[in-house]
Amino acid sequence: MRPVFALVALAATFLATTGAAPLPIARNGAAQAAIFLSQNPHPTEQFAADELQLWVQKISGAVLPVVTAGADDPGLPTRLILGTAAAQDFSDDLQHLAGSDGCAVRTRGAAIHLFGAIPKGTLNAVYTFLEHNSDIIWPRARHVVFSPNPDLSATATNLMDRPASTCRGWGFTVAGVKEPD
Repeated sequence: MRPVFALVALAATFLATTGAAPLPIARNGAAQAAIFLSQNPHPTEQFAADELQLWVQKISGAVLPVVTAGADDPGLPTRLILGTAAAQDFSDDLQHLAGSDGCAVRTRGAAIHLFGAIPKGTLNAVYTFLEHNSDIIWPRARHVVFSPNPDLSATATNLMDRPASTCRGWGFTVAGVKEPD
């Protein structure tokens, strides 16, 4: 009886940490999710949406539509909601992340919220989401490793990452700096 109980407990823990059922991002290279932003997103949050769209396209072939508040909802099964403005229902997480560029990924139904207490946290949430839901690796700025996956799903949708320091590394995210070719 004990091994059965241990197996059930392990399965329950796995489901609780992964967000239970996978949410579709792409199927056969077609979009199954849309990216949602506030009406006037911070430039770093817009960059986060662009990065999410770019890397999902590179991994799956699907181009996820980016929708701002007030625009027509494309009606896709999964909603990827970016930014602090749309995360007010997660006040405990925002309080925990305050004072850092930490990030959280939280799921409610078919909506996956990616956010931080500051805009850089939202960008970090996008990278964390991609790292946990694909095999993508960024070993260097100009070299990325991943396996193509036209059937990309979100399985890790309950994540929190708050660094011990106030900010990870340093650099520019949307300042118009271009690397030499």
